[in-house]
Amino acid sequence: MRLLLVLLFALMLPVHAFAQPADKPQTFESLKRTGDEAMDGLRFEEAVKAYRAAYVLKADAVLLYNIGRANEGLGDYPAALESLERFEKEANADLKKRAQGFEDLLRDVRGRVTVLEDETNVPGARIQLRAKQKVTAPHEAPMRVNAGPAVIEVLADGYHPHREDVTLEGGKATKIVAKLKPKDTTGTLRITASMPGATVLVDGKRVGAAPAEAKLKPGPHRVVVEHPRADPVETSAVVTAGKRNEVNVDLVEIVPVHETWWFWTTLGAVAVTAGVTITAVALTEREPSKGTITPGLLRTELFRF
Repeated sequence: MRLLLVLLFALMLPVHAFAQPADKPQTFESLKRTGDEAMDGLRFEEAVKAYRAAYVLKADAVLLYNIGRANEGLGDYPAALESLERFEKEANADLKKRAQGFEDLLRDVRGRVTVLEDETNVPGARIQLRAKQKVTAPHEAPMRVNAGPAVIEVLADGYHPHREDVTLEGGKATKIVAKLKPKDTTGTLRITASMPGATVLVDGKRVGAAPAEAKLKPGPHRVVVEHPRADPVETSAVVTAGKRNEVNVDLVEIVPVHETWWFWTTLGAVAVTAGVTITAVALTEREPSKGTITPGLLRTELFRF
């Protein structure tokens, strides 16, 4: 009975009596306080996240300074420089005075950053720095990286990687020039023809019947397509290393005279005309020939036995 009363009492309670209290939304002040505590505890990554979340709620330049110092603690000097430069731009004069030693700090961080420029012969190549940072070349915005010794790799599909050990000088720009070499130094040329059974020659050498493919060195090549029932066609094609090029040749068929309709029409007309002439000659009567000897006159002696 007592259990039943307890159950009935529970059913009579409003639903919100069992609901867990909802988490209060974080405020600018609470997020900043979280960031400050993380900074004091040298938990720089946690501090960056808290300060950034607070900046979304309120764009206070103080947070830019704090984010810069937290990234400095992480050793991410490019990110630190970005935040400190924004602080320099957005903070008022009074706030800058309160940030004692800011100019020295900004100068020091700039001295730890290198602007990396690149030049490569393969668009879309991937640049890898210290096996971590990865960008695609060419990139429009300057790429800021930590100064100091570094291994730079430039990678592209179908090409041998370019690897370079460099010392990136702080406060300056460094340009990396990478001439990637293709793994396959030849290119593929495919030749097709509009008539089946055509023969393909490249640079004077027979390749085979169209469609035909050939592995060739980069550069221009002379292509000739021949067919017994067409005039040969000559053209040129440029082959690129590591790539596939295709050339389609249109042949104009030559029809022999004895296979044309007008040839047989003319020949038939000639045969009919000849038949009429022969018939006319055969059916025309001719007078008997009188000969050349006068009747009764012999020009030799009469011979008898």
